[in-house]
Formats: sequence, structure tokens, C-alpha cells
Amino acid sequence: MELSDVKHTVRLVTHTSMACPFCTVFQDGEKIDENINHLIQVHDGLLIHVGGETSENYKGEMCQGTSAVLGFSNSPAPKFAKPFSVTMTPSE
Repeated sequence: MELSDVKHTVRLVTHTSMACPFCTVFQDGEKIDENINHLIQVHDGLLIHVGGETSENYKGEMCQGTSAVLGFSNSPAPKFAKPFSVTMTPSE
């Protein structure tokens, strides 16, 4: 894939965990290398950028992290919860 083919981007950060935007794999932020490999190998992502970043945590303290931006030729399909039904019976 060429950079000009990119229609959607995903940003990964070491201090942020999330679900893969394309499937149900959980991506632990501390395993950014595995997350990058997953998006490249399984979903044909293109690594656009990897670099360091400095930000504040919830306490206002400065912290260092790594961020990566990957590009994709398609956007992920929306994820919807699977439909379910509940049957309630009256209690006596």
C-alpha cells in the first residue's frame, strides 16, 4: 500500500489500551510493538510514524510515552453489540 492510498488512520499510545478498531483483539498499550505488528500483519496497515511524546497524567505529572500512527486503505466497520433477548418470568 502506498501512502496516497491511506483513507483511515489509527493512533496507538503506550499508556492507552484499547480494542483493535478492526476486530475484537484487546490491545494492551504497554505492548505497542505487538499492537503495531497485529495491525500490519492481520489488517494490512501501513506504519506511517513512530515517535516519543510527552504528556501529563491524571495527576498533572509529566510522563513519556511512544505513539505510532498506522494507515489503512479502508475504515473499520462499525462495531455493534450483538442482539440478545431476556425472558422474565413472574416470581411467586
